Amino acid sequence: MPEAPDQPAKHGRSLVGFYVAVLVVIALGLFGGWFWKTWTVWWFDADEARRLQAEAAAKVGMPVEKSVDLGDGVVMELVLIPAGRFKMGSSTGDELLHWVRITKPFYVGKHEVTQEVWEKVMGANPSNFKGAKNPVEQVSWDDSQEFLKKLNGLGKEQGQFRLPTEAEWEWACRAGARTRFCFGDADKALADYA
Repeated sequence: MPEAPDQPAKHGRSLVGFYVAVLVVIALGLFGGWFWKTWTVWWFDADEARRLQAEAAAKVGMPVEKSVDLGDGVVMELVLIPAGRFKMGSSTGDELLHWVRITKPFYVGKHEVTQEVWEKVMGANPSNFKGAKNPVEQVSWDDSQEFLKKLNGLGKEQGQFRLPTEAEWEWACRAGARTRFCFGDADKALADYA
């Protein structure tokens, strides 16, 4: 009768195997859920973005937001964009997805350059759709370079104004999203945001 004591041991091993299998399935489910959420939703929400901005600002000793007074009530508002790492490009476009690291925080205009700001710096407003608070339009890259040269010549602010790099612009526009657009992947939603 030596077989009788062996039977409970086999039964115990099969229960351990069962529990291990259940734990593996649960772990894979949790990991799958985390992975799905990580790759299909925002990297961080607005509160986390503000926290990252405040942290970056504290590191470099600069404010999260600042205004540049150009005189006569004309102001340019800037916001600090923290350094970070993101996948740039498109899986469907000419530029394949690749990791890019923005190594230093930078300021970017909180709004488009308004017609009143452009006129204050350049002395004229080339826009077709007039309105002091409307974005300036009908300007070329060369016009933008001349604007920056004159803006930097005003001596109103330490540092130099420049256009953001392509990577800086995409990092700022993505606003922490891992999706195709900052609001998701749906082309249909473009009209709600553009």
